[in-house]
Amino acid sequence: METFKKNIIYVSLTYVNIFFIMRVMEKCFKINNFSYVFFNFLFILAAMIYYLYRFLLKRPLHKFLFTFLMILSMGLWVYFNMDYFTQIFKLNIKYVMDLNNNIYNGETTYFYQLKLLFIFTIPLLIVLILWIGDKVFPNCILLVTVSSMLFFWNYGYTETVKKYTFYFILISIITYSINSYIRSIDELKSSGVGISIAYSKILLYIVILGFLISGVQSFLPKEIQGKYNKEKSEEFINKFSINRRDIKNVYNLSSSGYNNTDTKLGGPITIDNKQVFKVKADRPYYLRGTSKEYYDGFSWKGVQNNYGRINKDSSILEPKSSNSLSIVGESKIDYITIYPDYISTSTLFAPMYATNINIKGEKVFYDKDNNFVTSNDTHKEYTVKFYNDDLKYSVISDNIDSKKNIITTIMDYGYKHSLSLEPEKFKQYNVYLQLPDNIPKRVFDLVDNITSGEKDPGEKVFKIYDYLHKNYKYSLQVQQLPEGKEFVDNFLFTEKKGYCTYFATAATVMCRIAGIPARYVEGFNMTYDKDADGLFIVSNKNSHAWAEILIDPISNSWSILDTVPSAPEEVERAQQEERKKEAYEDTQPQETNRNNVKKTEEDIINKEQVKNEKKSYWAYLLSLLLLIILLIIARILMIIRNKRKIIKSKSIIPLYLYIIKRIRTIGIYKDESQGEKEFIQSIEDISLRFKMEELVEYVYKEFYGEKEDTVEYNKKEELYKFIEKYIKENQGKGKYYVVKFLNLGK
Repeated sequence: METFKKNIIYVSLTYVNIFFIMRVMEKCFKINNFSYVFFNFLFILAAMIYYLYRFLLKRPLHKFLFTFLMILSMGLWVYFNMDYFTQIFKLNIKYVMDLNNNIYNGETTYFYQLKLLFIFTIPLLIVLILWIGDKVFPNCILLVTVSSMLFFWNYGYTETVKKYTFYFILISIITYSINSYIRSIDELKSSGVGISIAYSKILLYIVILGFLISGVQSFLPKEIQGKYNKEKSEEFINKFSINRRDIKNVYNLSSSGYNNTDTKLGGPITIDNKQVFKVKADRPYYLRGTSKEYYDGFSWKGVQNNYGRINKDSSILEPKSSNSLSIVGESKIDYITIYPDYISTSTLFAPMYATNINIKGEKVFYDKDNNFVTSNDTHKEYTVKFYNDDLKYSVISDNIDSKKNIITTIMDYGYKHSLSLEPEKFKQYNVYLQLPDNIPKRVFDLVDNITSGEKDPGEKVFKIYDYLHKNYKYSLQVQQLPEGKEFVDNFLFTEKKGYCTYFATAATVMCRIAGIPARYVEGFNMTYDKDADGLFIVSNKNSHAWAEILIDPISNSWSILDTVPSAPEEVERAQQEERKKEAYEDTQPQETNRNNVKKTEEDIINKEQVKNEKKSYWAYLLSLLLLIILLIIARILMIIRNKRKIIKSKSIIPLYLYIIKRIRTIGIYKDESQGEKEFIQSIEDISLRFKMEELVEYVYKEFYGEKEDTVEYNKKEELYKFIEKYIKENQGKGKYYVVKFLNLGK
């Protein structure tokens, strides 16, 4: 066979196999925003480099000089941009650690974490495969594919491997058959045997055979598990994280005078006023210590066993956003400093939405629920970075009446969106819906009665809050829990009074019964007590427990729900109100100094940044041009892909959401308080109103009839084209393409 044809076929087979491996990897490692455009670029680049050496640079001297010039150019580029590459190197070390933790915990990973790794490994791998296949072993790529599938199976991704077994066998048969056929033809020709075969027919037979054999495997058993399956996952050694068992002295309310909630809830207690630590902050906060998810009817236990390490520039803990909620967009970055002089624990306390903790000489670890620890007890001061939303979303129970509308709106949209469009993703919250079998039926009946008539999850939360807040008293003087008696049932129907662990446990369990993911949290609730230096004093009387509920499953946003009656708190607040003004005045000089220091640091950073930008101007310009080209191609492909995905979807809802977003670009907005029918009647243009009425009818049939695939493909395409044509006529062609290409819809 001609050399050119052979190389084209072999490169194509290599591409199909590597593409398949990337696809399986994307699903196994849950890689978000995987860029196949970037992968294609790397593959083409690697193939061009290999064949440049293979056919154009035939002399050894030419190959040596070309290689030397490439290495020299890259070396000089790195040398003159050393600061930039040092930062990139450090950042990617963090990415690798984050990847390790996320993959180990079965969490979502992100393409940007793998990008630099791919830049170095994929071109080298492809060049090596092409060389070995050309010179040594034609089926080298097949060996790589088989090894990859065995790796994924061995490490517990059994279901994903099963899903792609058909394609794996098909690709393997086609690859092996074509390579064997080419080799046989070459051997015959080298022996002087003249042969003429219709290549297209041979290829057709190979593909048909591949489909037949791949189809047969669907009926074969595949129940054997890999070495690191789900049941044995705890045997895996994560070298970049620590296990809960390795951490000593994690905070528990028992250190503040309560019973150990890991073993027993409730019972009479006495809390002293012993100082625990001091805090430098602008106001009091809820300081989270430890969250717990598993409830057995008598105690709470944490089930998040693994902690990942965070670095100074870690971004994995940054709050995510959704269409209805953006913690980052509505908050400011703030800091508090904690001086733990009088408490011995490895737990690091932090407000809601904390993203980093800096403690000199110590490694800081976090778990899935944003609990922070060090590997040993520490008495060193530490600074917590967090998003300060002024308690707007972080604490529902603060000024609760003013938050009812916004919280119910966020929860209604988030839960409906997740349960209807992403039900599999919502299953990650099942651990926060866990309930033991020993909860009596009357507790379930009570929750049903409290929330009767309420379909929205937010309304249910407020009903539960009102019930606990108004019907039960705060008291430290309670009876011991009777042997075998379930704790929440005893509190709600027998004791009818209690302290924070009673209210927090009841709120968490009742929310779970109502279908709202919730977790139990222990920590401290600061007051306005201050020392002579203006530091907040936190004592054992501030130790507290509360519930946290999921307010937005799309962005994984949680909020504190503290149902303890306000009467005893009001006494405390009344005593502190007079000191509040003095405390504010005392903090002003410190605040001014802090701002001055911060400004000086920002000036230094800005100067260094300008210096670095000038130094690497040309390198950035070249990279920018290449990036723009790739982005243009990627954006065009993304628009085409999104259109197909929307129209081919069994549900009409993605098309409805897309159209609502698109018509915003021509000034037609749907207010959050408007129903669909009301919104449609507000549209002035008759033709658009008619199409929107038709679309909403389909949405209603699907949403309330609970049936998908009720709208034909052609009808969806007709609605899609009508909207795009309508927008183009209103905006004009120039503006239309700019807005659509740059995704400028508000």
